[in-house]
Amino acid sequence: MRRYYLTLLIFLSLTSQIFPQNWFPLEVGNKWQYLSTEIINYEWFIYSIDTIEVETDTIIFDNRYFKISNANDWIRFSKQDQKLFILWNDSDYVNMDYFLPAGSSFQQLTLNSHMLRNVTVISDTHQVFGSLLVYKGYLHIGSTGGDDKIYTETIGETSYSWATGSEQPRWSISFYQEIIQTILFDSLGTASYHSYHREPEIIIEPIHTTTSSNVTFEFQVDHPYTIGVRNFIDSVLILSYYARNDSVINNNPISVPSIGYQAYRETILLVDSLFRNGFNFYYKIKAKDKGIIPEYDFAPDSGYYELTYIDTSATAQIQFFPSIDTAWIGGGCVEPDIVTHNLISTSIRDSITIGPGSNSYFFYYDSLGNQVPVEKYYFIVIDSLDEYEYELWFHPKTSLPFDSVLITFDSTFYIDQHNFDIELIVKISDISIESYIQSFKADWGLGVGDDELLPKEYKLFQNYPNPFNPTTTIKYQIPELSFVTLKVYDVLGNEIAILVNGEKPAGSYEVEWDAFSLPSSIYFYRLQAGDFIQTKKMVLIK
Repeated sequence: MRRYYLTLLIFLSLTSQIFPQNWFPLEVGNKWQYLSTEIINYEWFIYSIDTIEVETDTIIFDNRYFKISNANDWIRFSKQDQKLFILWNDSDYVNMDYFLPAGSSFQQLTLNSHMLRNVTVISDTHQVFGSLLVYKGYLHIGSTGGDDKIYTETIGETSYSWATGSEQPRWSISFYQEIIQTILFDSLGTASYHSYHREPEIIIEPIHTTTSSNVTFEFQVDHPYTIGVRNFIDSVLILSYYARNDSVINNNPISVPSIGYQAYRETILLVDSLFRNGFNFYYKIKAKDKGIIPEYDFAPDSGYYELTYIDTSATAQIQFFPSIDTAWIGGGCVEPDIVTHNLISTSIRDSITIGPGSNSYFFYYDSLGNQVPVEKYYFIVIDSLDEYEYELWFHPKTSLPFDSVLITFDSTFYIDQHNFDIELIVKISDISIESYIQSFKADWGLGVGDDELLPKEYKLFQNYPNPFNPTTTIKYQIPELSFVTLKVYDVLGNEIAILVNGEKPAGSYEVEWDAFSLPSSIYFYRLQAGDFIQTKKMVLIK
């Protein structure tokens, strides 16, 4: 492989001498674009974008000279001599000798500063714009610094670097410049374009609905050439229009300013009257970079994002029936369950029902304390738009809040708390516009005078609330006459309290325990009734 590489290098070098190359294409309008980095004391990095352009030409002594944007001198490239000349004091001086092989030296006149110095020729091959090409250039190292410049066949100057300081390689200041794009014209005015085709990238979470006519669009635009304060993005636009069926109203492009590194933000005042007449807003983001051969990105890649206006000026009217402070759910000997339904009663009224499950019954207490049975509970919503969506949420009310739970419509939901709220949330296009919270209490155990509800098994329930501070309630049930003990232990197994110690008939029981004098910790309570033994854990947090 090494032999092949050396053979190729020798062949390319000989070819460039037999068939003269255009190492520095000079025609008016030619452009070279570079990324530049300056490093000061290995601590400060300055990034920039530089463009060199052939600005004008002239004929002097029957030779055609050119002036480029980073130089005050007239220059010309002789394809016959394979040299780059600088016109100074009415004479040609060599700035670069492309004919000499690598390792040779020649006397060079520097551009602009007009210093005569000896430099060494460097040559090899490298990848430029996807092609393996031969380069030639010079290297100069002095006592207080050095510089080198590389020209690639048919392309021109592709890199330049310099450094100053007292010793190498830790120069106090260094600079490096590398090619990223070129536009080159031939003698007939035909242009050739060379680029690595690095594109912008728009990163956005599109907005699909809004409740306000003021909409803020915020997103990022990244680019491989963006680094530090060097932002390689030239412009960012929002392209948009309004549409309703076949009616289209086009908008002027809106320029989006940068608010920091890669971040862009713009607030647009949309036309409220168009929204209220059924129009939607369609938009896309267009980003253009600063390349002399510009690259673009669009979001979305094709088409437009659709933005729908949600009118929330009129709130939903919600009622709970019956109109009571607290709704009660009874559960017999076991935890109660409910079944919820989302029903459309009429074209302008929706009913969200809460019905009893197989283990439940509903009731409330009137002003005299009498228990009034209820067949179902209802959330009634006036929906004149016929486009509301609904969610039901279960919110436990304990000393330390548990997570809220979304209640699924048309399914059984089991109640494991004695005090809780059920919240109805009204939405349009997934945006909440109104809510109603109803307080509930649940009770389960032996119904008075109802022998059919006697427990069929021994069971120790989880205390509530849990965690607690400082009191909690412990429930248990026994199916027959039994000698019952209910005791509390600490984490070391020490007996802390005896809550029950005696004979009890069949039924369900509640015991309240006050841990006022005890420290925060984990405790265990143990029920023993006949041969039945069960232990559960509870947490005291003060």
